[in-house]
Amino acid sequence: MSQNIKAGIVFPSGKVKTDIFENGLSLLKDFSDIEIFKTNFDYGYFAGTDIERTTTVLRALRSDSDILISARGGFGSIKMDLKAIQAELKKYPKPICGFSDITVLLELWWKTDVRSFHSPVITQLPILEDNSLNYFMKFLSNGTLPQITVKPVLNSINNSDQVKIKAGNLTVFGSISGTFLSPVFKNHYVLLEDINEPDYKIDRILSQLFLGTDLSQSLGIILGQFSECSSNIEDIVVDAVKKYAPSIFIGSGANIGHSTTNQIVEYGGNYTLRNIGSDIYFTHSGE
Repeated sequence: MSQNIKAGIVFPSGKVKTDIFENGLSLLKDFSDIEIFKTNFDYGYFAGTDIERTTTVLRALRSDSDILISARGGFGSIKMDLKAIQAELKKYPKPICGFSDITVLLELWWKTDVRSFHSPVITQLPILEDNSLNYFMKFLSNGTLPQITVKPVLNSINNSDQVKIKAGNLTVFGSISGTFLSPVFKNHYVLLEDINEPDYKIDRILSQLFLGTDLSQSLGIILGQFSECSSNIEDIVVDAVKKYAPSIFIGSGANIGHSTTNQIVEYGGNYTLRNIGSDIYFTHSGE
């Protein structure tokens, strides 16, 4: 990324409240030129029909935008015409930013060998604390990505000059397992976040991912924020790992999620890993 980039704002998922969207957009305007690929913003709990939401992404890919930024998560990405989007993405490879339901598109972009970024969406920008907001704006200005700091929970890991990270929403990862977008976790550290899910659903989705994907061949699971969830998440993950993949690493404390902190992370990106004292640091190492 560089100064004076052009951002295409897309609406793949949930409906958008106009005032919150405009507040988020006002924060972005100082850092990039913007083109909004509008839907009707409100079709039930979607930001438009499946066709409208698909069209917003297709139009943005064909445009002169340098990067796509999702307006909001919610639900709806999986219901778009993802095959049509993938075909267009191959012709016009442009990175995309977003999180939560946009995890669907992050994996689609990864499978198409196009860069994508687990990042704030437009409607989250007004509530972000300064660090997360500044990290996102700095990325748009010069492509710099922040360091990720993690606390070890289970098993040790060694320093490495190159590891890969995927960050996404636990529930969405579970919902796309078994589809053509079934996530690939082998040889990646997997950063997970979620919101407002009871313990048994977290446990169920972890079991689904261990049994239905290659999560047991990941390098480890790192917990981000589980907003409006119980305080038992770490114990649930430890129990699942001990059952299905007892040798993989577990860490916690990654600043990704639905609250006021949501650092940008390259999805499938290369990072260096360093153990320093009681913390583990992942530093982005470029394309």
